[in-house]
Formats: sequence, C-alpha cells, structure tokens
Amino acid sequence: MTILLVDEGNTRIKYAELDTNSGFIKLLDSHLLSKANLNTQNYLAIYASSVKSGAELQKMLATQFSCPIYIIETPDSKYGLTIAYADKTRLGVDRWLAMLGAFCNTVDLAGKATGEVAQNTKYCAQLVADFGTAVTIDAIEQDGTHIGGWIIPGLNTAKSGLLGKTASIKIKTDVCHKAEFGDMTESCVNNGIYVSILSTIFYACKLLLKKAETIDIYLTGGDCELFYAELVTQLNEQNINIYQVDDLVFKGLAQYAELNAQ
Repeated sequence: MTILLVDEGNTRIKYAELDTNSGFIKLLDSHLLSKANLNTQNYLAIYASSVKSGAELQKMLATQFSCPIYIIETPDSKYGLTIAYADKTRLGVDRWLAMLGAFCNTVDLAGKATGEVAQNTKYCAQLVADFGTAVTIDAIEQDGTHIGGWIIPGLNTAKSGLLGKTASIKIKTDVCHKAEFGDMTESCVNNGIYVSILSTIFYACKLLLKKAETIDIYLTGGDCELFYAELVTQLNEQNINIYQVDDLVFKGLAQYAELNAQ
C-alpha cells in the first residue's frame, strides 16, 4: 500500500509517496502533477504538514481524496523527541519533522528498530541544518532532548539583503562560493556569506560537543550540497558523522506515518 506525503512550504507544495512495505520514499515532480494524476492513486492515507495553514491544506486535500488525512502539528514531546520551546506553536512543523527524521535515523543506526526509542537511552547527539531561504540549525542531545537552535539568512537571502542596502556593490550571480578570501567584490560577498554560514555550523558543533562525545550532523535543503564537501573536509573527526539527506522533512513525515500505525 502507498501513503501520500505532502509538505507545504512557504513557496510551494511538494509531494512524495511512501511504500509501506519497503519504506521507500518516491519524490513526485510537483510541476508535472495535476489533480487528475493524484486522483488515480488509491492511497491508504495522507500525512501532511504546512508552515502556513494546516486547516487550509486539509480542506484542499479533502476535496481530492477520500482516504484519512493527517495534518501534523508540532508536539511538545513525541516518539522520544522533546522540543525546547515553551510554546510549541512557535516551532515550525518542518523543523520538527526534520529533527524527527534525523533522530529516528540515528536510533536506527544504533541498531534499534524503528520506533524502539527507549527511555533513558543515549544515542549520538544530532545537529540538523536545513539550507533554504533561511538556514535553520537545531541541536538534539543524546536522549532526544531538543536543546534549541538558530535561524539565520540563507545564501541568497543574505546576499539580497546586503545588496539591497548597499547601492555601490554590484556583483555577478554566477560566481561560485569558496571558503577562502575573495580578491574582487563578487568573491568577497559570495565567499563571505558562505563562510559565515559555515562558521555558524562549526560553532554549533563546538557547543554540542560540550554535551556529547559523538555528533551526527544532518544536512538538508536546496543549498546543502554547496556545504557538504567543505563540512566533511573541515570536520574530519572520528566523533563527527555527516549525512546529506535530501528532503529530510519527508523522512520525518514517513517516520511519523510508520510510528503512528504501530
């Protein structure tokens, strides 16, 4: 059987299908999807999240499907993961789902079955970095306790903000990002913003290593590939594992669906 996963972000809605037998997640091309395409599928259920309005998303999905629809909201504590926010509604559900995907993967790597999250059991601590319009960074202790996180401008957001406030700076858009000093305005801006984000990740690791001996770092989001190789090079230590996971929010949605069915 197949479950439809839906992730509504700030700018678009993404879809994926979860095979409940194999656990395989198939990303669907949102640009090619139409109501007719989706209606031909006999889904077991739909698990969806929205950073806008869960109620509106559910209303839209209900007009297309007759199967059960589950709109995920950020909980205080669920499936072994406890958030740091006093007001859970202030933590975006996309961040929580990304953390859930990372946490459950670390549990699986420790040899536990999916959902077998024992109380008072310690795993590797996790650092989850999502590189998009904003870069969100969340730290999770070994027992599944969310310490907190940071939100900073993403590459393009930071660049647009800088250029919008400094009329004298004109740069090309095709200059690559490198962790080195720039020798012209374009590379000074691009490399400076790139290194500032890298430095934030490095410092987050430094803080988390004060609380844990080993860290699993999960990189996701549209720009994560730009940072993966440099982070692997600079954090080449035995106590740090780095994983590039495309669409970690879908991993979290899939884990939620599997755990909810147990």
